[in-house]
Amino acid sequence: MTVDNSLSIEVFEDAVSDIFRYKDRTLADSDIDRLSELLLLRGKKEWALRPRTYAVLRMMNRLNAMGTFIHKQLNDFNIPYTVDRLASVFSDSSSRDEFVEKQSLVMTKESGKAYDLERNGGRHRHFDASSHFEIIRLLGRGGFGEVDCVRSKLSLREYARKRVHRVKAFAKEHSALKQFENEVHELKRLRHHHLVKFIGSYTDPKYVGLITSPVADYDLRVFLSRQPFTRTDAELLRGFFGCLCSAVSYLHKEKCRHKDIKPANILIKGQTVLLTDFGTARDWNDMSKSTTVDRPGPFTPAYAAPEVAAWGPRNTSSDIYSLGMVFLDMTVSLRVPHQL
Repeated sequence: MTVDNSLSIEVFEDAVSDIFRYKDRTLADSDIDRLSELLLLRGKKEWALRPRTYAVLRMMNRLNAMGTFIHKQLNDFNIPYTVDRLASVFSDSSSRDEFVEKQSLVMTKESGKAYDLERNGGRHRHFDASSHFEIIRLLGRGGFGEVDCVRSKLSLREYARKRVHRVKAFAKEHSALKQFENEVHELKRLRHHHLVKFIGSYTDPKYVGLITSPVADYDLRVFLSRQPFTRTDAELLRGFFGCLCSAVSYLHKEKCRHKDIKPANILIKGQTVLLTDFGTARDWNDMSKSTTVDRPGPFTPAYAAPEVAAWGPRNTSSDIYSLGMVFLDMTVSLRVPHQL
């Protein structure tokens, strides 16, 4: 988000006054986006990140309180506020009551769904995600969709978002949507400090989307290809062996096979390693055993167990084989004379 500060106060006030021309009118998402744009053009970057808060305070004629919201790191994700929650902002009860009353005018149905997605997860939402997630950068692209880094306009948090194009997936290959549904199902029920965290999922007119956290710094494939591979890198990598064993052990304990363990599906955030991409994972909670004999889904030959490549019966041992191949890559990176 860049700061322009190219809008005169007169032009700004004319444009904003037009948005508020009707008293006590519920603002649309387009109004909120316009407010954010106008505030940014006035050089009010922190205000532009809180357009709903700004709108309520303007209705109250209390814009002098914006600084307090910013200082206390309160943003639009905190809406709706309770009277008690506002005690740290307003010393008088009348202002707190008025804010609580008027905040409903900036809580559109769409923003409510976005709020629920971030706060409550679980239930799949149907709303226009483009109004609530700002694209920061592209992380990857495939045949039916893409993965990007997005920022929530409500919470200001950054997330990884996987999107599958509905029309392309339906028209050419139903398996793309099936894998998406499978990944949502698995991530909802799995919780481990070395797995990516499920935030929510949604459908909009063009895409189905999956929101996860955190946004990784890079994947293991990129990390292992570093030149030079330093002592610090080696020390960090040594710790990943146990972390990944813990993650895979947890999956199997929860009756889930990942089925596509490889460096590209292992993310690194800071000093933490995380398994991701559960599109092909298999849940055998309702089965008596983990072995399957049907045709395998997509897999990566270099990391696939022999029985997977041969379309033979396979179970959790296939994951262990794939993990072993990843460990082989990691060990090769460690086998530098001065690091032994």
